Amino acid sequence: MRKRNRLYSDEELVAFTTPQGDDIPHPAIICAAYCPMRASELMRLNWNDFDGNRKNGGWHEVLVKSEAEEEHIVRFFPTPSFMKNVPSDSGYFFMGRHGRKVLSANSLAESFRSRRLRLGVGQMFDGVHTFRKNLGTWAQINGIPNEHWQSCLGHSVGGLTGTYGLYQYADEKKDVWERWSRHLDELRKNGV
Repeated sequence: MRKRNRLYSDEELVAFTTPQGDDIPHPAIICAAYCPMRASELMRLNWNDFDGNRKNGGWHEVLVKSEAEEEHIVRFFPTPSFMKNVPSDSGYFFMGRHGRKVLSANSLAESFRSRRLRLGVGQMFDGVHTFRKNLGTWAQINGIPNEHWQSCLGHSVGGLTGTYGLYQYADEKKDVWERWSRHLDELRKNGV
């Protein structure tokens, strides 16, 4: 039975993001763990809109959702750990088969499903979206304010706070992503 409120264990995070012999994870899977955005947002990342570099990371604005009256743009901070896994040097960060077009969310989901089955970990409907639950839960455990980690996931602040408080939490978001990246780096380094 599918557990809707499931997140990955540390062992599963390491398995999904670390080469196992000849079985190398798709770079987008690793990057989705380091900067847990929606698959459709991950596919929109491109070098033309990236303000940074591989060594230091940087900011990237992504169209998250749109309504007729207003576009919703979110600034993500792909960390150096994220950027070192980006395979391209120009165009979109993640290209489809044979580099002909941008990787689709369906192709990423299939790559993830195939890897999960080969490794024999996870559950039937697990996917890259679950990395978002890991970031949120880890942030709560570490006392990070909700507005900071929710902003990292591209969520809008609701209610009166969202209507009248227009602060974007840029420094706080960068700090959360950097801390999360260090956490994943440690897990992967130690092999859990």
